[in-house]
Amino acid sequence: MKAIAVYPGKPNSVHLEEIPRPNVSDVPGGKGVLVRVLKVGVDATDREINDALYGNAPPGDKYLVLGHESFGVVEEVGANCRRVKGGDFVTATVRRPGSSIYDLIGTNDMTSEETYYERGINLRHGF
Repeated sequence: MKAIAVYPGKPNSVHLEEIPRPNVSDVPGGKGVLVRVLKVGVDATDREINDALYGNAPPGDKYLVLGHESFGVVEEVGANCRRVKGGDFVTATVRRPGSSIYDLIGTNDMTSEETYYERGINLRHGF
């Protein structure tokens, strides 16, 4: 499948990248959720990443898939997924929780950790 991506640190590198289609089995423990993305926001953050002002690729990749705001519909869930089901409309959390006090109380956007993970922004691919 195709995704809009950049080469972090290289200005004006936005391009189409061929990436593997995700599978519900990519998440261990039967807790995977496969979502068909219906809408993705592209905003000033994505422009700044394309301008090479910030942004980092996930370990092992040279590119970063953009798009950190999404809306979609659940297509498939793992055997141990209990919070959503096929057909549910969903949006995803951008910032991945770490272990700081802010993360532990559910305010991930205020993390005090030096290394943080944000979909489509830092160390995690977007949608």
